[in-house]
Amino acid sequence: MNKKEIVTSIATKMGGTKTEAEKYLAAVVETLEDCVKMGEDFVLVGNLKVSVKARAARVCRNVKTGEPVNVPAKNVVKVRVSPALSKLVPTL
Repeated sequence: MNKKEIVTSIATKMGGTKTEAEKYLAAVVETLEDCVKMGEDFVLVGNLKVSVKARAARVCRNVKTGEPVNVPAKNVVKVRVSPALSKLVPTL
């Protein structure tokens, strides 16, 4: 589902216009971005949690040469999905 389809779905479910739905979606995305910038968790209870985690520096290997490569420490975005949402995934 792309942004246009999401906006249409929101507008249909809320009974509003696509313009209003696009504003609501933009506000949620902006809030998510603000939380990530500040290193705070963004939680939609019962659905998902977006958080910033520190990844420690480590030594990896270059696949082609086998030489060790130093990978610096950095912060990464981590997304966790609730078990209830995971259960909605259709099985093959």
